[in-house]
Amino acid sequence: MKKILLSLLIILISGCSLNMNLTPKQTVENYLNKYKSEHNDVVSQLKETIDAAFDKDEYKERYKTLMLNQYKKLEYKVTDEITESDSAVVEVEVKVLDYGTASKNADEYLLEHKEEFLDENKKLDNDKFQDYKLSLMEKVKDEVTYTIEFNLTKDDKGKWEIDSLSDNDLEKLHGIYIG
Repeated sequence: MKKILLSLLIILISGCSLNMNLTPKQTVENYLNKYKSEHNDVVSQLKETIDAAFDKDEYKERYKTLMLNQYKKLEYKVTDEITESDSAVVEVEVKVLDYGTASKNADEYLLEHKEEFLDENKKLDNDKFQDYKLSLMEKVKDEVTYTIEFNLTKDDKGKWEIDSLSDNDLEKLHGIYIG
């Protein structure tokens, strides 16, 4: 029994030390795999974003479903990795559902058909518009490929950390980029 516990402890320690020495490419792959596996960090950040963007629980749930579907279908391929001492750039092609075009089409439709989204006081009924936009996004089957450059910096312990992504790169990753 002690030998089994000792073996498990050695494997655990080895696994932890291996995790500390990830390459920039592996660090980015781990980051993207957190999306694909719906890691708690990703889902809790998504919830915060949704809570800030939507008032109605129905819209929050619909958008969450869209994004979780996006994460599951996310495909990526590392195309380049450049490392120079304490900094690195990892170039990745991501293939995502094209929610951005649906969102853009909804915005354009609103401009041309504003009367359809007015309430009884002739003011924009945001709920009607949100419902319309989400319904377009729910029909999306087309995919789009974007290139994202991940910049990484080595911390004081030698671990690679991904620098903050730009808003455009985050939108590309979520499929909501409108170029």
